[in-house]
This record gives sequence, structure tokens and C-alpha cells, in this order.
Amino acid sequence: MRYLVMDYFFRMYESLITLLFYDQLFQRKNGDTTIHMCKLVAATFLASVLMCFAWDQVYLIKCLLFLSLHLYAINMLYESKWYVKSSFLLFLVYLFYIIDILFGSIMALCLKDNLINIFHNGFPNRLFTCAIIKLIDTLFFYVLYRALKKIDFDIRRRRWLLPNIISLVFLSITIFLVSFYPSQELGNTLALLLIVLSVGFFTMSLIIIYFFVEIYYYFQNEKLAYHLKNSYDKFTEQAAVQWQTKKITERIFHDWKIIMSTIIQLLQKNDVPEAMSLLEQLVLEMDGMSNVGYRPGNGVIDTIINYKSSLCASHGVKCSCDIGYLPDVSLSTMDMASLLSNLIDNAIDAAEKSLKPFMEIKIFKYKGYACFIVKNSHTNRMKLEGSELKSTKIDKQMHGFGTRIISEIADRNNGSFTYEFDDETFTATVLIPVLLRDNMQNEGAV
Repeated sequence: MRYLVMDYFFRMYESLITLLFYDQLFQRKNGDTTIHMCKLVAATFLASVLMCFAWDQVYLIKCLLFLSLHLYAINMLYESKWYVKSSFLLFLVYLFYIIDILFGSIMALCLKDNLINIFHNGFPNRLFTCAIIKLIDTLFFYVLYRALKKIDFDIRRRRWLLPNIISLVFLSITIFLVSFYPSQELGNTLALLLIVLSVGFFTMSLIIIYFFVEIYYYFQNEKLAYHLKNSYDKFTEQAAVQWQTKKITERIFHDWKIIMSTIIQLLQKNDVPEAMSLLEQLVLEMDGMSNVGYRPGNGVIDTIINYKSSLCASHGVKCSCDIGYLPDVSLSTMDMASLLSNLIDNAIDAAEKSLKPFMEIKIFKYKGYACFIVKNSHTNRMKLEGSELKSTKIDKQMHGFGTRIISEIADRNNGSFTYEFDDETFTATVLIPVLLRDNMQNEGAV
């Protein structure tokens, strides 16, 4: 009976630290802490009970059962992609087995016995050994958590494929080792050899995991740097908008001052008709200013188009623009600046490498949508992988960030982002809904 209670306790402990590891790294599906903890405790209890039905020395069945039960529990409790959660689970189970082999071999050497007797026979030795090993498991789980908590798991799916494969290979090797571990008493030479092999294999796996963590952290920082640069560019363009607005305002007030001075002189000469004519022109100009002011996005568009057109000239890219009337759209000023900047920057970057570099920008309203169309020449051979655009440019990661930002802005504002390409040209099209109030005003005017 005491063996059964001890086995259940250690299995429950393994399940608990596994689920707590995920609890610290992943977002919970249920926001209510009480309900979540009840589910976690229930999952720990049920997984431990079901694990008791697996025969101790059939390690492959034990491993598959552990993986199945805990993957189901993890998917039930936590948010994230399944391939992210499975990658960590495979490595955690690998840690359980490799630590058992390593420290079991050390205990076998010290006690001059074999692993079967140490883990399955003799209550005091078994209890002491398993307790020490579970503490070591907890320590390595905590170290792994500390290394992983700085990583954003929002990494492309294909980058998780290799960690899953490596974790599966490591786990398969350890199951093989523990399944065919000799049941007879170990000699000192063989025991030392197994310890050295276990330490070497364990160290190699930790080094590989360390490099994976650093590589993912690098990609995360690269993504952050891109977004910071993008934000800086948007603020720079906003500053340019403010500066241009200030200059336009100064010019308008200067013109109005001259007009008012002229009107005063005309009135002094009793030339009332001419003075009234100038006043009417001034009122019309003020009405035009209010109409322009009602469309706050247009100032941003004009400034960015002018700024990017000058960049085209410096990069040797022929640029043509057809900017039509654009009413209010469901875009903030920041989103408008980011959308246009990424569309045009991608186009310039691709066009300047082509034999006949050009870029065409068209902005207009069509059936309740503001349309942004950017067409450019290119030399890169593009292809599709699933629904994702691939490019052969050297800086694939940065190119991916730009197109992803465009797509996110379109989705966030109930719009769409599409593209088409051939061997010579690439065309990106973004549709953003026009604000309802603008549609209502247009219908009233009709």
C-alpha cells in the first residue's frame, strides 16, 4: 500500500510542476482565478490517477500516456498555439527521464545496485532517491522558466518545427536508454561510463536549448527594433505634417493680412463693390479651408506623399501619383501614416533594384471605400507559401514585418489588404471603409 501511495504522490507532483510551469508562461483561458485553479487541481488529480494504470517498467507506454493526458490538459487550460505548447511538453518529459537516468546512475554507483532496485524495490532507498530527483526536476524546471519568460512566443510556425523535432529525438533516446538499462548490478567502470554519457548528453541538450532561447530572443529584439524604428518614422512624419501645417497657416494669415489691408484701402476710397468682391473671395477661401480641415487624413497623405516622392528621386525611382478626393476614413492619423509609409517604403525598396525602377501611387474613393493602390517594378522572384507572401530579398524578416503591419492595420479597421504580381511588377491594394457620417453627408447632398 505504501508503494502505491508513494507512486501516486510522485506522479501527482510531476503533473503539478508540469502544469505550474505552463501556468507561469502562458495566458490562462479562464480569467477567473478560482475556476482556473479548480480545473488545474482536477487535471493534476485525474492525470495522476490514470498514470497509475501504466505499468512502471513499460516506459514507452508511460511516456505516451503522460504526453497525451497533459497535452489535453494544457490545451484546455492555456492559450497559445498547439505546436508551441507541445514543444515545451516534449522537453519537460525529456528532463524527467534524463534526470532519472543521470542521478539514478549516480545513486546506483554509490549504493552498488541497479536502477530497477533503486526505483522499484526497497522503500527507504526508493523514497529518498525519488524525493531528491523530484527536487532536482523542480530546480531545472525553474531554471528553464527563467530562461523562457523573456521570450515572446508569437514566433512564426516554421521556427517551432525544429525545437519539436529535437525535443522528440532527445526524448526517444532517453526512453531507449532507460528501457534497455541493465538490470544486473553495475560495475564501477560501466556505472561511470553511463554517468559520463548521461552528463554529456544532458549538457548537449541544455546547450542546444540555450542557443534556441538566444536565437528566439534575437528575433524578438529584431522585431521590437523594427517596430521602434517604424514608430520613430511615424513620429517624424507627424512632425513634418505639423511643420507643413504651420507654414501653410503662416502663409494664409499673411495673405489674409494683405487682403484685409487692401479692403480697408478700398473702403477708404469708397470703392465698396471691389471691397465686397474681395470679402466674398475671402469667405470662399475660408469655406475651402474648413472643408480641407474636415478631412484630417488628407494633410497626412499630402505630407507623406511629398516626402516619399523626394525619396524616390534620390533612389532613382520614377514616381507618379494620382491622388483623388478622399473623405474621412476609419483610420487614425498614426495608422494612416504607418499604412502609407510601409506601402511606399516596400515599393521603393523593391523598385530601386529593378532595371526600370518606377512606382505608381493611386488614392481614391470607390463604392464606400478609400482605395490605396501602390504599383512598383521589382526583380525579386516572389512566391506564395500557403496564404503568405514570400520574397527572395536578403532582409526577409524586415520585409515580413512591413507587410504584416499593413495587414494588421487593414484588419483592425475592417478593411482588406491584397496583392498581385508578375515577373516585372507588384501591386498592393488596401481598402478602408469610409466613415458613415461622410456617406450620410454625401447622400444628403444628392
